Amino acid sequence: MSRIHISTENDTIFITIRERFDFSGHQAFRRSYRDYPNFGRFVIDMTDVNYMDSAALGMMLILREHAGKHSGSVKVINCNPDILKLLEIAKLDQVLDIRAKTLPTH
Repeated sequence: MSRIHISTENDTIFITIRERFDFSGHQAFRRSYRDYPNFGRFVIDMTDVNYMDSAALGMMLILREHAGKHSGSVKVINCNPDILKLLEIAKLDQVLDIRAKTLPTH
């Protein structure tokens, strides 16, 4: 079962990543934007990500570059505290719209 799931809605591509976000998923991640050349808005859902390597950071930057060519954007949502800290250390919070996990309000 793939750890990267792609879905679309209107002009947005949703990329849901499960468990590990690392080099092993680079082909599926790349397909998320190459298979949809007319899309420029991307949302990466990190709800279930518990590990991320430097290749994943690079993939996110490449996606940002692709989105920029189409006047688009990249939003990273539902990051757990460890993933959020990693993204901040790598300074990706300065170039991507990154959101922590939202706690339920019930």
